[in-house]
Amino acid sequence: MNGVRVPKVLSIKGLWVKSLSTICCVTSGLAGGKEGPMMHLGAIAGGSLPSALSWPSFKSDHERRDLAAAGFGAGIAVAFGAPIGGLLLSVEEGVSFWDLSLMWRSYLCILFAYFMGNLMLSLIEGQPGDFNNPDLLTFGKISSDVTEYELFEIFLFAMVGAIGGMSGALLIRLHVYITMFRKRFVNTKTRKLTESFLVGCMIAAFNLAAVMHIKSCFTWSNETLNDHSRLEPSQ
Repeated sequence: MNGVRVPKVLSIKGLWVKSLSTICCVTSGLAGGKEGPMMHLGAIAGGSLPSALSWPSFKSDHERRDLAAAGFGAGIAVAFGAPIGGLLLSVEEGVSFWDLSLMWRSYLCILFAYFMGNLMLSLIEGQPGDFNNPDLLTFGKISSDVTEYELFEIFLFAMVGAIGGMSGALLIRLHVYITMFRKRFVNTKTRKLTESFLVGCMIAAFNLAAVMHIKSCFTWSNETLNDHSRLEPSQ
């Protein structure tokens, strides 16, 4: 997709490896996000569909790229409960050439995946048809008390955005050097496995040291634990 060809990036083997590695990474507390893997898993599901169909029209690279782009957006829509966001991200990251027909086909795929994700989640929670919790991965609920702001704070927001942009540019430059280093020295399976092990140990040690240093705990009352809508520390 998007003019970049990576061998076996949409293979079925990659689907299982990516799923297992994402579960292990997230549950272990490593510094790895869920957005990228969900996009990749959706793209694999869409890109692998032509191999399961006997229709000749779906065997071309053009159709395979379009299906991968639709799966790309569907993964975001199901994971974060954002069908419009999945479509926009698919436009931005998924394809090099976009047309109106592809947009409608992708949006139909995204809406269907979004609906099926909600349906499956409601069945798992034992409340069939209840679509009040549409996202699988949530960042928490933001109350209205913290969303109100004054006019002068817009300049502070702009400063934060500028700092974030410069930090992102610095991170990209640093990532280029790290990639060049890894390509030169971390080029065998043993070294790659050792690298993953060392990175995991470093992050685990940092998290443990941070917890031991902060030493901040909360006491939860039984009433609060039973009422999930009011999870606030007891006084």
